[in-house]
This record gives sequence, structure tokens and C-alpha cells, in this order.
Amino acid sequence: MEISLREPFDFSHTLKFLRAFSPMAGEQRVSADALVKSWVVRETPVTVTMRQRGARLACALDRELDAATEAALADRVASFVSAGEDLAEFYALASRDARFAPVTRRLRGFHHPKFGTPFEAAVWSVLNQRVGLAQARKMKAAIVAKWGRCAFPEATTLARATEKDLTRVIGNDRKARAVFAVSQAFAVVARDSAISAQSSPEWAPGSKSRNARHNCSAS
Repeated sequence: MEISLREPFDFSHTLKFLRAFSPMAGEQRVSADALVKSWVVRETPVTVTMRQRGARLACALDRELDAATEAALADRVASFVSAGEDLAEFYALASRDARFAPVTRRLRGFHHPKFGTPFEAAVWSVLNQRVGLAQARKMKAAIVAKWGRCAFPEATTLARATEKDLTRVIGNDRKARAVFAVSQAFAVVARDSAISAQSSPEWAPGSKSRNARHNCSAS
């Protein structure tokens, strides 16, 4: 699988950032030129090894996927690395700022990575409120260990948990209520999107490949 990259794109900046980004610490492996990260896509766990090859991101998958699941994964990887962001206007503005221009020259090609999914970002935003970073990371890791196995779970998976389940796992009833509410909201959107896709043949999803025993290798 390959992802088109909007140039300039320098993957080394992405790798350097992720080495120091503690909210996702332990959820991927970063080497000199590669990133290994897992996702759960349409209830299928998959680990991706990413390397830049010119204007493309080469992605080696640890398992075969059906066409619809691979397309969904490609969208998630592209979003995660901000593959399609056009920085031309930003660079033009920065070049006129005497203090900021040197920063953009030093970090040219840096496309800021995101959380693996918008749902993960939303959950992190409620976990990280009014608590220490270490405690928030511990709660997030507990969610991954219980429901994601090797990657942050999808909303439709976490939405099947009860508030009591969440409280027991993360150890904070207020956070559990918030995570439960976020999960329910995102799950409704996911289900509505799936129904819309089924009504359009060109977007009809393929069969889901589910394998709870599959071992992800990113952690």
C-alpha cells in the first residue's frame, strides 16, 4: 500500500516528533527511517510499517485486507501523517516573518502528525482534562489493553462497554462517564456512515475480516 505525499514532505521530522510525543508513547516503534504502528480498522487489527519513498509513503501491512478495509486504512494513515496538507501558503507567510522564517527553514517538510483517529483524539481530550499527563496516559493505556489489544479501539467497539466497565478499567467514574458519552456519539456517526455507504454500490463495504487472535507488533 502506498500513500501520496504532498511535497515538501520530510518523514524524518514526523519520526522525531513521535519519539517525544508522550500521549502516544509505547503505541508505535520508531527507528531511524521507519514507523511501525497498529490500527483497528473495521474491527480488523493491522500493523503498518511506514517508510518514505520520495513523494510516496510505502506501507507494508502485516496481513492481507479486503479492498474496502485497505482503503479505510489508507485514509487513516494519510490523515495520521497529514499526507495531503498543502503548506505553500503557510511557507509564503512565514517567509515574511524575520523570527519565524528560520524555524520553517529548519523544519521544512514537517507535516504535523495527528492521533490515529478523530475518536482517539476526542477520548484523549476528556482523559487529559484536570489530571496529570502521566495519569491520563495510564487511563488511555488501560483502554487500549482492554479493548484495543494493540491499538486504540474503534468507537463501535468501545461503545459496547458500559459505564461500569469503563470505571473499572480506568479507575475514574467522571472520566468513564465522559468516555462513554463520546463513544456513543462516535458510534452513532459510524453506524450512520455505514448505512449511507451500503446505499451506494461504489462505496459498499466488503466483508469484514475479524480475527481477535491476531497479534499486532507495533507495541
